[in-house]
Amino acid sequence: MAASNTTAAEARTVDPSMLEGSMRERVNQLRKEVCGLFEACSDSNAVHQMSLVDTLQHLSIDHLFQEQIDATLRSIHGCGGFSSLHEVALRFRLLRTHGLWVSPVYYEQDLSRARTMLTKVFALMTVVDDTFDDHATLDESRKLAEAIRRWDDSAVSMLPEYLRKFYLRLLRNFEVFEDELQPNERYRVAYTREAFQMTSESYLQESEWFHHNCKPSFKEHVKVSTVSIGPQTVATAMLMGMGDETTRDAFEWALRGDTVMIFGRIARFLNDIASFNSGKSKKDVATSVECYMNEYNVTREVAMR
Repeated sequence: MAASNTTAAEARTVDPSMLEGSMRERVNQLRKEVCGLFEACSDSNAVHQMSLVDTLQHLSIDHLFQEQIDATLRSIHGCGGFSSLHEVALRFRLLRTHGLWVSPVYYEQDLSRARTMLTKVFALMTVVDDTFDDHATLDESRKLAEAIRRWDDSAVSMLPEYLRKFYLRLLRNFEVFEDELQPNERYRVAYTREAFQMTSESYLQESEWFHHNCKPSFKEHVKVSTVSIGPQTVATAMLMGMGDETTRDAFEWALRGDTVMIFGRIARFLNDIASFNSGKSKKDVATSVECYMNEYNVTREVAMR
């Protein structure tokens, strides 16, 4: 017991400056060891380098090694060949948070056709959405929806001049999709076209609501706006350019399956909550949050639970 008391007494009389100096020396030693790990990893594969940076971030000491991390991530930025989902996701997060651009698409050569088709369909859908929301009058919106419903060159005559070129390009793009597919794959385009038409109809319904200053019931709003966010169009377009493993059943699932619609509802609610919090533009239709508040006479906090 006496020895213990002596030790405690000695500890209380340790010079703080000596203790601080000892700790600083230990910190510098550890920093040198970590810098040595960076040097050792420079000759190893990129996965080891990413793991080191990730570990330092999780320990919240990455700010002590910014120079080494910057050099490491810039070298990783030009690397490819990542095979697992973990490696791809880790690379994406590290590079994006460090301010380095990296595509969110996991590059695989055999999926090049699928990516190209999906990108084109998404771009076309965005133009149609913007037309209904920001440019077309209600009458023009009805004509555009009818033309997309008919899906024929002859329908171009009913459109205003500024929409004719786009409409013909829309039809041509889908014809190109068919040309790029094998004969036994061309049925896929019909599914994506039907999904695109469904999305167009939902855009028109939202335009009708806006121009008539109508707030639909929450149930009716969700039914329409789940389609307008485009889950069926995106799902079928994504499958359209895939390989032989894609079946007709997969397209039926993408166009009419419950899972895709559940995804659409989740996306719609997340979008509407964000829009409601940030503020709508004057030409936006009422969100699902507003429809719920209006129908059930509740506060925004209750509606967004």
